[in-house]
Amino acid sequence: MAVRWRRDDAERQIAHLAADLRDAQGAYQRLEADHQKVVRERDRLRREVASLQARLAEAMGTIREYAHQLFGQQSERGAVPGEDQPAPSAPAASDGGPDGSSKGSGAPGKRKRGGQPGHRGTGRRIRADLPHVDKILTLPETQRQCGVCGTPYKPLPGAFAVSLVLNWAVQVFYTRYLRQKYVPACGCEGTPPIVTAPAPAKVLRKGLLSAQAIARICVEKFWWGRPLHRLLAALALEVPQLPLSAGGATGMLKRIGPLLEPLDAAIRAYIKAQTLLAADESTATVHCPDDEPERKPDHRSRWWTWCFKSKHAVAFVNDQTRGANVVFSFFGWDPKHPPTNPLLILLTDCYSSYKTVAAARFVVSAYCWAHVRRRFLKAARTRPLPAVRRWAETWRKRIATLYGLDEVRRQAVRDSAAWQDADRALRAHVATIHKAAKRDAHQEGLLPEQAAVVNSLLEHWIGLTIFLDHPEVALDNNEVERILRGPIIGRKNYLYFGNLWSARLAAMLWTILATAARNDLNPLTYLTAYLQACADNGGRPLSAPELDRFLPWALDPDDHAVWSRPMPPEPPANLIAGTPPPRRAKLRLRPPVHGPAPAQEVDTS
Repeated sequence: MAVRWRRDDAERQIAHLAADLRDAQGAYQRLEADHQKVVRERDRLRREVASLQARLAEAMGTIREYAHQLFGQQSERGAVPGEDQPAPSAPAASDGGPDGSSKGSGAPGKRKRGGQPGHRGTGRRIRADLPHVDKILTLPETQRQCGVCGTPYKPLPGAFAVSLVLNWAVQVFYTRYLRQKYVPACGCEGTPPIVTAPAPAKVLRKGLLSAQAIARICVEKFWWGRPLHRLLAALALEVPQLPLSAGGATGMLKRIGPLLEPLDAAIRAYIKAQTLLAADESTATVHCPDDEPERKPDHRSRWWTWCFKSKHAVAFVNDQTRGANVVFSFFGWDPKHPPTNPLLILLTDCYSSYKTVAAARFVVSAYCWAHVRRRFLKAARTRPLPAVRRWAETWRKRIATLYGLDEVRRQAVRDSAAWQDADRALRAHVATIHKAAKRDAHQEGLLPEQAAVVNSLLEHWIGLTIFLDHPEVALDNNEVERILRGPIIGRKNYLYFGNLWSARLAAMLWTILATAARNDLNPLTYLTAYLQACADNGGRPLSAPELDRFLPWALDPDDHAVWSRPMPPEPPANLIAGTPPPRRAKLRLRPPVHGPAPAQEVDTS
């Protein structure tokens, strides 16, 4: 019995232990499941943290880039900024920026701008051709006598000590034309009794402004980007009750558009015939365009200002789109019928619209090295890590050396021995850059910002090396960006174009004034001469051959010499204090003793 009892007790204990084991196994499985769930949640959270960190780094990079655009140094000269950059010692001239110069970079060891220590200066410049007004200064009565005996001083006739003060005054005046009237001395039948000299030629019929005044308003608004209301307000500070309102000036601008169209069309036709151009674009705003009457009156649509530059001419286009259709429309190309060979070399940035034009086989795309350099600097700003900054600085030096070698080749005579040596050195350095880009593209651990820049460099490599076989192609598109600076300043100052005609007028005046400046002409003098020629033509636009005289790239040397100088000094010295309003007083004469009675007075104006 005892043995049986012990066996039953053992079996019960085994059963309890088996139940406890099953419970423990179940608890273990539940804990294992919970552990796996925690591990999965941990991995998910780690991935989420990594994703958030990447997004945070990208957002911080964007913030740094925007902060740089708003508050950072605008000059692109100098090394990549960073605390880990050592101070360069006596850098080469090709190690300072895209153009290979180091002036004005502000980095230690580089030449500062302005006068250097020890320079004696050039002295004050006195313009002998400027008019002057003499004012005599005398001693006060108390100082005009001897301090001992009180005897008065005697002035020395014609003896003066000269001091100069440069003055600047705005003077608005009328030119009053006194039109002589004539009376015939004979009594022939049909002869008018009074003949008046013709009225002066005017740019606009019944207009008040002269050609020079109209040209000055156009240059102030469209060349210097000065808003019209601000220009008139500045004049009103010195000329109260200015006889020119904002509405009158706006109406004048609207009326001169047809006069400028022939010259604008001639400049555009010249550019379309070139084989090497550069292009760029920027934003603009047009308020309530005329071709969108369904829009609300306060609607402002985003437009684009395009710029096309050749060696001697510049053309602007204001368009609603930024697509390739603008380029096709400007040149009059049909994308459905591409040419067999490209028509020109077009130097641009890497914007997709230019690639579309190149894909249609109309152009050979040459790309800008300055944009490549900016992308390296941008990568260093968005990820300001020491390794990234050193990497960007290495690439900046490579591009700076590229600019220096290209400048050496440009200064040499084409196909000479010096030119061939410079060409070989330039091509060797370009090959080095290509090899370094391929090496970086296959390097592990490269950040996304770095990989994007290197891959873009390799993707556009053919367009970036067009200048090797075509030395006339520049390395960058900076000149077009400088030309666009004027319209961009105007865009910031007067915010938007009031309507469609003002946007078109702006494009015409930008085209004419920029082309004049590109050919070393004074924009004010040149535009004044053109408008005066339109006035002499009866207030009508010029046509060939009169128009050919004003083509800036084919000017007569005498015209170029005159139009490259400032306007002659105005007003004349013999100004009359006041200007009475014009009157149309009739001169009544008694009829002659013999002959018919006089007819009505004749005015040839």
